[in-house]
Amino acid sequence: MKTITKAIRHPQFNRYVFNLDDDENDSSITWFFNWVEKWVATGDAAIDQQQIQLGWTSLLLVCKDQCLTIYTPDFKSFPLQWTDNISNALRLLAHHKYLPESYGLQADIPEQGSIALVGELFDQFPMFMTRSEKDVDREHSGWFIASSAMGVDNTDESKLRLMSLYEVYIRAPHLLEFLSMPVGTQVVFEDSDPVVLSGSKEIEPQANNIVSKCQADITRHAD
Repeated sequence: MKTITKAIRHPQFNRYVFNLDDDENDSSITWFFNWVEKWVATGDAAIDQQQIQLGWTSLLLVCKDQCLTIYTPDFKSFPLQWTDNISNALRLLAHHKYLPESYGLQADIPEQGSIALVGELFDQFPMFMTRSEKDVDREHSGWFIASSAMGVDNTDESKLRLMSLYEVYIRAPHLLEFLSMPVGTQVVFEDSDPVVLSGSKEIEPQANNIVSKCQADITRHAD
């Protein structure tokens, strides 16, 4: 892991610090520098323990001795634990943008604290996830995630519950890269190989290597 420290002009701090995997490429680091500087340029105050969004991922800002340290979820724990290594957050942002595009769709990235409606056994194969219109007032992502196993009744409201997308990910990591698929998308898992539908039509990725790379990198989150 490598530590990056960057000087910056801000009333509350003069530098910021984050960690990355040793193999993180320079273009990702440069992009994040630019993203932080654009955020600073908005003039928003950096309040100690404040959270801001980087795509799906919440970033935790810790201000001490004029230094801003940036943390992300560890992608392993529930309740959530924080780490100062932001590599997973950067990879996930790229996946959430490019995976829908590989299917010819426009990404619609929810936040990790957004809510999904889940049924019993949603975290076991066979299962499916389908996205309908979002309920902004309730911070609902629009995702319904449920089992397609024989004998599971997804119409029984007593067996449905609301769950944050972060907890959904912890319970079912294979779903994470598909959470940025837009309204009208359905992803069906008879096993670990997904079938993606837009409306009622099955669609194939235009670049298969993107799907396999996403799945490989998402697996790393749980390591």
